[in-house]
Amino acid sequence: MLPVPDVEGLKKDKCELTRTPYGRRFANEELNSYLAFLFELIASRGPSVGLNVSLNRYDLFHGHIFLATGTGRLGILFHAREYPAYEKNLFPYNMGYCQRGSNVAYDDSMNLRNILWLAPMPSNITRSWVAPGVLVILDAHPDGIIYKDLIPDYVQFVRTIYEDDFGEVVADVNYLNVNTAAAAAEKIFIC
Repeated sequence: MLPVPDVEGLKKDKCELTRTPYGRRFANEELNSYLAFLFELIASRGPSVGLNVSLNRYDLFHGHIFLATGTGRLGILFHAREYPAYEKNLFPYNMGYCQRGSNVAYDDSMNLRNILWLAPMPSNITRSWVAPGVLVILDAHPDGIIYKDLIPDYVQFVRTIYEDDFGEVVADVNYLNVNTAAAAAEKIFIC
Protein backbone atom coordinates (compact mmCIF):
# COMPACT_ATOMS: atom_id res chain seq x y z
CA MET A 1 0.00 0.00 0.00
CA LEU A 2 1.10 3.53 -0.75
CA PRO A 3 0.16 6.56 1.34
CA VAL A 4 -1.70 9.17 -0.70
CA PRO A 5 0.87 11.95 -1.13
CA ASP A 6 0.43 15.51 0.04
CA VAL A 7 0.14 17.11 -3.38
CA GLU A 8 -0.80 20.68 -4.19
CA GLY A 9 -1.34 21.64 -0.53
CA LEU A 10 -3.86 18.91 0.36
CA LYS A 11 -2.87 18.58 4.01
CA LYS A 12 -2.63 22.32 4.57
CA ASP A 13 -6.19 22.67 3.25
CA LYS A 14 -7.44 19.58 5.14
CA CYS A 15 -8.50 18.15 1.79
CA GLU A 16 -8.99 14.41 1.31
CA LEU A 17 -9.31 13.70 -2.40
CA THR A 18 -9.41 9.94 -2.12
CA ARG A 19 -11.74 7.51 -0.37
CA THR A 20 -8.87 6.18 1.72
CA PRO A 21 -5.55 7.66 2.93
CA TYR A 22 -3.69 4.98 1.01
CA GLY A 23 -3.71 3.63 -2.50
CA ARG A 24 -2.24 0.95 -4.66
CA ARG A 25 -0.90 0.54 -8.13
CA PHE A 26 -1.35 -2.38 -10.44
CA ALA A 27 1.56 -4.83 -10.41
CA ASN A 28 1.73 -4.41 -14.18
CA GLU A 29 3.47 -1.07 -14.77
CA GLU A 30 2.18 -0.98 -18.34
CA LEU A 31 -1.39 -0.87 -17.03
CA ASN A 32 -0.53 2.03 -14.70
CA SER A 33 1.09 3.82 -17.64
CA TYR A 34 -2.01 3.24 -19.77
CA LEU A 35 -4.25 4.74 -17.08
CA ALA A 36 -1.96 7.78 -16.85
CA PHE A 37 -2.06 7.99 -20.66
CA LEU A 38 -5.88 8.20 -20.56
CA PHE A 39 -5.77 11.15 -18.14
CA GLU A 40 -3.13 12.90 -20.25
CA LEU A 41 -5.08 12.19 -23.45
CA ILE A 42 -8.22 13.80 -22.03
CA ALA A 43 -6.22 16.89 -21.03
CA SER A 44 -4.51 17.17 -24.42
CA ARG A 45 -7.50 16.42 -26.68
CA GLY A 46 -10.25 18.05 -24.61
CA PRO A 47 -9.72 21.55 -26.04
CA SER A 48 -10.69 20.29 -29.51
CA VAL A 49 -14.26 19.88 -28.22
CA GLY A 50 -14.34 22.83 -25.82
CA LEU A 51 -13.13 21.08 -22.66
CA ASN A 52 -10.02 22.78 -21.31
CA VAL A 53 -8.87 20.81 -18.29
CA SER A 54 -5.78 20.67 -16.13
CA LEU A 55 -4.40 17.62 -14.37
CA ASN A 56 -4.66 18.97 -10.85
CA ARG A 57 -6.64 18.49 -7.65
CA TYR A 58 -9.39 20.94 -8.64
CA ASP A 59 -10.00 19.73 -12.15
CA LEU A 60 -9.20 16.32 -13.63
CA PHE A 61 -7.65 13.97 -11.09
CA HIS A 62 -9.92 10.94 -10.80
CA GLY A 63 -12.09 8.41 -12.51
CA HIS A 64 -14.33 5.59 -11.36
CA ILE A 65 -13.65 2.08 -12.68
CA PHE A 66 -16.72 -0.09 -13.26
CA LEU A 67 -17.69 -3.41 -14.81
CA ALA A 68 -20.68 -3.53 -17.11
CA THR A 69 -21.03 -7.29 -17.04
CA GLY A 70 -24.32 -7.25 -18.92
CA THR A 71 -22.59 -5.80 -21.97
CA GLY A 72 -19.17 -7.31 -21.36
CA ARG A 73 -17.42 -3.97 -20.91
CA LEU A 74 -14.88 -2.46 -18.55
CA GLY A 75 -15.20 1.28 -18.12
CA ILE A 76 -13.90 4.34 -16.38
CA LEU A 77 -16.06 7.40 -15.78
CA PHE A 78 -13.70 10.36 -15.43
CA HIS A 79 -14.84 13.56 -13.75
CA ALA A 80 -13.20 16.84 -14.76
CA ARG A 81 -13.98 20.31 -13.35
CA GLU A 82 -14.37 18.63 -9.93
CA TYR A 83 -14.01 21.68 -7.69
CA PRO A 84 -15.09 24.92 -9.40
CA ALA A 85 -14.05 28.10 -7.62
CA TYR A 86 -16.62 29.61 -5.29
CA GLU A 87 -18.04 32.69 -6.97
CA LYS A 88 -20.95 34.56 -5.40
CA ASN A 89 -22.92 35.00 -8.64
CA LEU A 90 -21.84 32.11 -10.89
CA PHE A 91 -21.09 29.29 -8.45
CA PRO A 92 -22.33 30.12 -4.93
CA TYR A 93 -21.66 26.64 -3.54
CA ASN A 94 -19.23 25.73 -0.79
CA MET A 95 -17.82 22.30 -1.65
CA GLY A 96 -15.63 21.99 1.41
CA TYR A 97 -11.91 22.00 2.06
CA CYS A 98 -10.91 20.62 -1.34
CA GLN A 99 -12.41 23.64 -3.12
CA ARG A 100 -10.08 26.09 -1.32
CA GLY A 101 -7.77 27.83 -3.77
CA SER A 102 -9.55 26.60 -6.89
CA ASN A 103 -9.24 28.63 -10.07
CA VAL A 104 -11.57 26.36 -12.08
CA ALA A 105 -14.19 28.63 -13.63
CA TYR A 106 -17.82 27.56 -13.62
CA ASP A 107 -18.81 27.89 -17.28
CA ASP A 108 -20.40 25.95 -20.14
CA SER A 109 -17.58 23.40 -20.06
CA MET A 110 -19.23 21.93 -16.93
CA ASN A 111 -21.60 20.25 -19.39
CA LEU A 112 -18.63 18.23 -20.67
CA ARG A 113 -17.13 17.19 -17.33
CA ASN A 114 -18.11 13.49 -17.58
CA ILE A 115 -15.75 11.51 -19.80
CA LEU A 116 -16.37 7.83 -20.44
CA TRP A 117 -13.80 5.22 -21.48
CA LEU A 118 -15.15 1.79 -22.47
CA ALA A 119 -13.34 -1.33 -23.57
CA PRO A 120 -14.47 -4.89 -24.17
CA MET A 121 -13.66 -7.47 -21.55
CA PRO A 122 -11.09 -9.97 -22.90
CA SER A 123 -13.79 -12.62 -23.16
CA ASN A 124 -15.91 -10.32 -25.35
CA ILE A 125 -13.33 -9.10 -27.86
CA THR A 126 -14.50 -9.61 -31.42
CA ARG A 127 -13.15 -8.59 -34.79
CA SER A 128 -15.78 -5.85 -34.91
CA TRP A 129 -14.21 -4.22 -31.84
CA VAL A 130 -10.46 -4.70 -31.83
CA ALA A 131 -9.57 -1.22 -30.54
CA PRO A 132 -8.24 -0.95 -26.97
CA GLY A 133 -11.24 1.14 -26.00
CA VAL A 134 -13.16 4.27 -26.87
CA LEU A 135 -13.11 7.59 -25.07
CA VAL A 136 -16.15 9.85 -25.31
CA ILE A 137 -17.20 13.08 -23.66
CA LEU A 138 -20.79 12.94 -22.45
CA ASP A 139 -22.52 16.27 -23.13
CA ALA A 140 -24.77 16.96 -20.14
CA HIS A 141 -26.26 20.18 -21.50
CA PRO A 142 -29.60 20.87 -19.72
CA ASP A 143 -31.60 20.42 -22.93
CA GLY A 144 -30.07 17.04 -23.72
CA ILE A 145 -31.07 13.47 -23.01
CA ILE A 146 -28.00 12.75 -20.84
CA TYR A 147 -28.94 15.59 -18.49
CA LYS A 148 -32.56 14.49 -18.35
CA ASP A 149 -31.90 10.75 -17.92
CA LEU A 150 -28.58 10.47 -16.04
CA ILE A 151 -28.11 13.58 -13.90
CA PRO A 152 -29.83 13.31 -10.49
CA ASP A 153 -31.75 16.40 -9.38
CA TYR A 154 -29.44 17.09 -6.46
CA VAL A 155 -26.33 17.44 -8.67
CA GLN A 156 -27.83 19.09 -11.75
CA PHE A 157 -25.88 22.30 -11.19
CA VAL A 158 -22.54 20.46 -11.32
CA ARG A 159 -23.64 17.95 -14.01
CA THR A 160 -22.37 14.83 -12.22
CA ILE A 161 -23.08 11.42 -13.73
CA TYR A 162 -22.53 8.49 -11.38
CA GLU A 163 -20.59 5.41 -12.37
CA ASP A 164 -23.10 2.98 -10.87
CA ASP A 165 -25.49 3.99 -13.67
CA PHE A 166 -23.12 2.12 -16.02
CA GLY A 167 -22.22 -0.94 -14.00
CA GLU A 168 -20.74 -2.41 -10.85
CA VAL A 169 -18.28 -0.03 -9.17
CA VAL A 170 -14.78 -1.49 -8.78
CA ALA A 171 -12.45 1.26 -7.55
CA ASP A 172 -11.34 4.83 -8.07
CA VAL A 173 -8.29 5.69 -10.13
CA ASN A 174 -6.51 8.91 -9.20
CA TYR A 175 -3.88 10.88 -11.11
CA LEU A 176 -1.95 12.91 -8.55
CA ASN A 177 0.80 15.33 -9.49
CA VAL A 178 3.33 13.89 -7.07
CA ASN A 179 6.37 15.25 -8.87
CA THR A 180 6.85 16.69 -12.31
CA ALA A 181 9.87 14.45 -12.81
CA ALA A 182 7.98 11.31 -11.77
CA ALA A 183 7.08 8.76 -14.41
CA ALA A 184 3.43 8.97 -15.41
CA ALA A 185 2.73 5.52 -13.94
CA GLU A 186 3.91 6.78 -10.52
CA LYS A 187 1.12 9.37 -10.51
CA ILE A 188 -1.56 6.67 -10.49
CA PHE A 189 -3.20 5.68 -7.21
CA ILE A 190 -6.01 3.11 -7.08
CA CYS A 191 -8.25 3.64 -4.05
